[in-house]
Amino acid sequence: LKWRPSAVDVNQALVFYGDTTSPTDAQIGFFIFLNGTSGKLIGRVGIGGLLKEVVSTTSPAINTWYDVEFSRDSSDVCRLFINGISEGTPASYPGAIQTATGRILRIGKYDDPTYPFWLNGYIDGLAITKGYAEHTTNFTVSDELYEASPPGTGDAEFTIPAFTAVAY
Repeated sequence: LKWRPSAVDVNQALVFYGDTTSPTDAQIGFFIFLNGTSGKLIGRVGIGGLLKEVVSTTSPAINTWYDVEFSRDSSDVCRLFINGISEGTPASYPGAIQTATGRILRIGKYDDPTYPFWLNGYIDGLAITKGYAEHTTNFTVSDELYEASPPGTGDAEFTIPAFTAVAY
């Protein structure tokens, strides 16, 4: 995920997968967000009705591009990478990630009408993979997806149509 925040002092959802009616701990599959109070990025995964998380050490700055990756490997270890560097404390969280009918994928919004956590910035690239962790150690970030200019200034834009479920 390539992300450039326009603000860092408000809660923002980057990617959310969970229940569409009441996103409690037992209904969240995974969630990457910026905590506006601490200024840290957090990767969360729902397992067995509980949320497990990895918290970044980096405090993002506005108008700066970041490469953000939250992964879980075959040994159930969750990691959060910022610009190719593992941050926080990787932790093993065994068990199945919570999935069920009615869960949806949201980009730039948490699925709670009271606390929507709207994205305040830009996303230039997003990849979601199932079955393996893209990285398990620090890596060199490719800059091929970074925008040279802000959206709306000549680059191609598109809208992702709404959908109600994501099948794995």
